[in-house]
Amino acid sequence: MSDASDTSSPFARAGLNDCWNKIGVRGDGSCPELERHVHCRNCPVYSASAAKLLDADLPAGHLDEWTGHFSGEQKVEEAGTQSVVIFRIGAEWLALPTAVFKEVATLRAIHSLPHRRNGIVLGLANVRGALLVCVSLGDVLGLEKTTETKKEKGRALHRRLLVISREGSRLVFPVD
Repeated sequence: MSDASDTSSPFARAGLNDCWNKIGVRGDGSCPELERHVHCRNCPVYSASAAKLLDADLPAGHLDEWTGHFSGEQKVEEAGTQSVVIFRIGAEWLALPTAVFKEVATLRAIHSLPHRRNGIVLGLANVRGALLVCVSLGDVLGLEKTTETKKEKGRALHRRLLVISREGSRLVFPVD
């Protein structure tokens, strides 16, 4: 058990018994209750301290401090990075900027168009009630066609349709 006069710990200053930091799993492991409870999170002393901490009043200035933190100017952590969506077509892994993506849809029927067989345009797909042009990105990029497999290295293969938008035009393409 923690010494009540010890003020080096923020838990002790709040009047909480933080024995898990001294003799528990984060301490030297000498607590006799560890054998029975296996971990401090299963101990009633730990639970009572958590309840006391959550029921306590907020310290003076807490709301002002966090209001200032969240209302202040945000700092850019990593300059020069870009968010992308990674997907696979056949055996190739590809990526496009996240900003062009509008939706990831489950694979659904692609309705062929008259006089458009075996080309880049696969047909039309119904996505949320809108008929969108469905293209073969693999054909656009000249990727080799692979035989379709249901599982690859023990993982299920989930085909999807990716909906992208650029300059107001939307289209979809199937991915693995």
